[in-house]
Amino acid sequence: KQQRCRCGLSLQTRPSPGTRYGYGLVCQVGGNNRRSLLFNNFCCTPQDYVLGLCVGPDSTWAVSVSKDNTVRRWCLRDPDHYAATDVYSSATKGSKHIVRPAATWEGHTAPVKGVGCCAYAPSGATVLSGSADHTCKLWNAEKGDCLATLAGHKKAVTGCCFSADGKLCLSSSKDKTLRLWDVATTNCVGIIEGHATPLTSCTLGSKNGHAACCSTDGKACILDVATKATVTTLVAHTESALCCKFSPDDQLLATCSDDKTTKVWDAKSGAAVATLSGHKFSVNCCAFSPSGLFLVTASDDQTLKIWNTKTWEAVAVCHGHSWPVSTCAFSPCGSFLLSGSYDQTLKLWPLDKQFN
Repeated sequence: KQQRCRCGLSLQTRPSPGTRYGYGLVCQVGGNNRRSLLFNNFCCTPQDYVLGLCVGPDSTWAVSVSKDNTVRRWCLRDPDHYAATDVYSSATKGSKHIVRPAATWEGHTAPVKGVGCCAYAPSGATVLSGSADHTCKLWNAEKGDCLATLAGHKKAVTGCCFSADGKLCLSSSKDKTLRLWDVATTNCVGIIEGHATPLTSCTLGSKNGHAACCSTDGKACILDVATKATVTTLVAHTESALCCKFSPDDQLLATCSDDKTTKVWDAKSGAAVATLSGHKFSVNCCAFSPSGLFLVTASDDQTLKIWNTKTWEAVAVCHGHSWPVSTCAFSPCGSFLLSGSYDQTLKLWPLDKQFN
């Protein structure tokens, strides 16, 4: 039976342009009463659509990227951490908390664009972001200093990620190429070409030395990082494939698409494992839980769905966003889910132990 997860408080108004505030909402997944936070992206303009996010390895910090060219860093500590002066009563059920970002980083000259266009290094010390200005940037996660600009792509960067050891990072682009970068030297150490259409996402396996990418022709490819050779090509979807993610053990690859489905594949053989249907519109993002027992999907239908990876049934649906949900991620600790939306907000959903 699907659990229906909703926010306990609905905000009807936005802060005026330039107001640097966010609001905490009561959200729940799994029927508990723990409070959740909603992080407002500050300005009431379409340029502030949240397009990507990532959660730090200690689950205390998150980073979001937005169409206004900025990267924002957020503190995800429990709402009880905030001072009493930051808590406001409400006439409706629930609580409101002001949530300010720890930092706003500027430097990109075109919208930070595409699901997966930011990533925390495994150490938590650096953050990678990718932009329509054709570049990736490495940031000091604590100070917000731009450490390096990775230039080379000829069109918008649509995805970026770190290797499990943090020594390499990978980027995908509308120029139909993948680029592999040495983090220490910031040099491009490999270019993978041969794709027929623009790439929309990329991901690196944690153990098997493989990478994967997907593209607007609905295909997904699994590649060997060392040889840069294609291992498997998957004719995955009937419309653009928008995101791809390996499971924590690298045994599965999930892809999602404009065709309203998410598909799961055996990463070794390329065999189809499951087709997940239920969203009413495009599925923009997918992510496995740290245990690999659950998969979350985010959709233009304004919802997130959590799927059991043993039965491939939807076990929970999260309602609360008022515009398409563009991005999502489980926390590394497994205790919450974070989502971002075109409604200019991030939402944090506490999870019951069954999801950990």
